[in-house]
Amino acid sequence: MQVHSKHQATKRSFSSKFIGYVIVLASVGYKLPQLLKILKRRSGKGVSLYMYLIELIGFLLSLSYNIRKKFPFSCYGDLFFMAIQDAAIASAIYYYGNDEVKPSGLDKNFWTAFLSIGSMFSFLLSDVVGNTGMQVVQGITIPIVCVSKIPQILNSLRNKSTGHLSFLTVSLQCAGAAARIFTTLKDTKDKIIFTGYLVTLILNSIILLQIVYYKNQKSLKTE
Repeated sequence: MQVHSKHQATKRSFSSKFIGYVIVLASVGYKLPQLLKILKRRSGKGVSLYMYLIELIGFLLSLSYNIRKKFPFSCYGDLFFMAIQDAAIASAIYYYGNDEVKPSGLDKNFWTAFLSIGSMFSFLLSDVVGNTGMQVVQGITIPIVCVSKIPQILNSLRNKSTGHLSFLTVSLQCAGAAARIFTTLKDTKDKIIFTGYLVTLILNSIILLQIVYYKNQKSLKTE
């Protein structure tokens, strides 16, 4: 009976790690559809710059927490790849402009913002911030997730359109958050991380529903 129980536990652990690495691998292209859409149309219309900048900060805070806690790469590797893609998308929006900012190119303000964010990440990876401080940092990511998604939700409500927002990217984010809830429960059992992914799933689902709703409304108007 005990051997069977150990076998089941090992099997569950292997499953969660396998799913974790699948998420990390998939995350390499999570947000590419959104980036390509902006580059193709040379516009970030309907896509919130503030959402991606704030989300980037949230990813880096969470990434630093996971690295400092020495969790397996399968538990957080997707944060690394999504942070890179967020930086690329934010850069493209800033360069081409959207409903929030005019096309500015990659000027001094742009580089100042990104150097500040990079410095913050380097500081958190050092031993200057203790374990208690890092728990506070991870806890901060939950309201950051909320704040990052709200501009996009409000922007879509105000414009009654989701503009160039990518359905595929948001769908993959929903799937990734749902899978991360499972791997977090199985691998790290960290309540702060679990809550963060749960909030992410809820807010991304709202954005996904907005895309579907406004797309259907547009289809009805053209008929």
